[in-house]
Amino acid sequence: MMRERIILFFALITIGLSTNAQVKERFERLSRIDGLSHDNVYSIIQDRYGFMWFGTQDGLNKFDGYTFQKFYHEASNNNSLISSNFGKIFEDSKGYLWFGSYINGLDQYDPIKKKFKHFFYNEKDSTSVSSNRIRCIAESSDGYIWLATSGGGL
Repeated sequence: MMRERIILFFALITIGLSTNAQVKERFERLSRIDGLSHDNVYSIIQDRYGFMWFGTQDGLNKFDGYTFQKFYHEASNNNSLISSNFGKIFEDSKGYLWFGSYINGLDQYDPIKKKFKHFFYNEKDSTSVSSNRIRCIAESSDGYIWLATSGGGL
């Protein structure tokens, strides 16, 4: 009888612990009403600082859990985005964020300096990106950034 009570006691504790350990996921829909620049979202990542980044049809959006900061292409501003239409977002091992556009090339963002660096195809420069249509961004184990492009290969 005592043995059965001990087994029952440990069983109840185990069930109680496993019930309390369950994480309840909460999903929230975000839209233009909430401050997103466009409802067509092509890519989402969470960076190392916890910010959510949304690549949309009309701008790049940084979300802190409460408000959106929006980034757009501004022709008169060299520190603005290369495009306002982004499909790929990637964070590298150094903390830089990379934003690939569908037609205008690639941006690298330094979150510390808050500066963008642009990369785009230049037929006169063999070291430029092979196409302005970025489809995928990845990093190799030795720190090189790899791009898959439409019409230009890797």
